[in-house]
Amino acid sequence: MRSAVMKMTKETHLNRQDLQGNSWILETIHLQDHYPPTVSELSIQDSASLASSSSDTHSHISLSPKRKEKPFPPGTIIDKFVIKISRLEKELIDEKIAQFVYATNSSFHLTENPHFINMVQSLRPGYSPPSRADVAGKLLDKVYDREMEQCATALEGRIVNLSIDGWSNIHNDPIVCACITTEEGKVFLAQTIDTSGNAHTAEYLQVAVKAIITCEQKFKCLVRSLVTDNAANVSKMRRKSRKGIQS
Repeated sequence: MRSAVMKMTKETHLNRQDLQGNSWILETIHLQDHYPPTVSELSIQDSASLASSSSDTHSHISLSPKRKEKPFPPGTIIDKFVIKISRLEKELIDEKIAQFVYATNSSFHLTENPHFINMVQSLRPGYSPPSRADVAGKLLDKVYDREMEQCATALEGRIVNLSIDGWSNIHNDPIVCACITTEEGKVFLAQTIDTSGNAHTAEYLQVAVKAIITCEQKFKCLVRSLVTDNAANVSKMRRKSRKGIQS
């Protein structure tokens, strides 16, 4: 209605004196004096001018399309993009690698070989193999203690055979090894004795046998047979040992 009234007053050129008897029209005009016209009340010329001004303004503005950011799903954390290994997992893998080195009689330097490290890390990213010092130290003690416990559990109360023989280690040091064989044919390395600097006489070997027999106390098994080679010193040692046992 307001627009119609204003249009009517403009087209008929009415003034305030002509509208004295129409108070509601005067009130409408009074409001028009205080408030700016709405967009619908703009003349065609004003609208064209406004459009031209807006066009000039926007012609200097370069609008580039906004890239839609893809938010990560709720609960996404950086840990999913980082390969980590816990302390417990590392200790377990370290022990497995150390067992491999001992079982294959490999050099402790193996764990520091670049090709070995690359192979292990390709299998388990984020993991670094133990150093040779760890393989030769704390890991060796840990694996040895656990293996001894397993041997004691497997041999407790069993009747076994004890065999001894003279060997040489990788450094060509002379040693005497004692192995325990069960009735099922399972073999356990029970003890090794370093004989460096000692002549392998019958008397010395007899002492060695007595030390090896202590395996009965260590593994709580019963030794019922003894096997050796047929060397002269070993044969003499067997005879002396037999006499000692009979006496």
